[in-house]
Amino acid sequence: MALWQEIVFLQHFCKTKFCVENVKSYYKPFWIPQKIGRHYFWCNFNIEGYNGNFLSIGRFGPVKSAKTGRTDVKDKLKRNCVEPEIGLHILSKLNDGNDGIPPKPKGVGYPA
Repeated sequence: MALWQEIVFLQHFCKTKFCVENVKSYYKPFWIPQKIGRHYFWCNFNIEGYNGNFLSIGRFGPVKSAKTGRTDVKDKLKRNCVEPEIGLHILSKLNDGNDGIPPKPKGVGYPA
């Protein structure tokens, strides 16, 4: 399933809490996401309020290794991963004591 298909499917049929993550894109997202750092999140619960630090990982573009001549992709992989503190923040918001699904956060979803 493509990203947008997953989001639409979950928003219409999912009976539990969910969160879909993607790195910020160069194009305007079809569904309005919640944003933390370099990531977009589509959730049916509010995850805003992260006040932690963001990691600074490398620079953009390929980096050639002097010894092997290959392109090093470690920094790219790290940039695409969700930082552990952000993941912990989302999990804590997920378990805020609400057993039911709360109303959709304002300003999130299909633009009116």
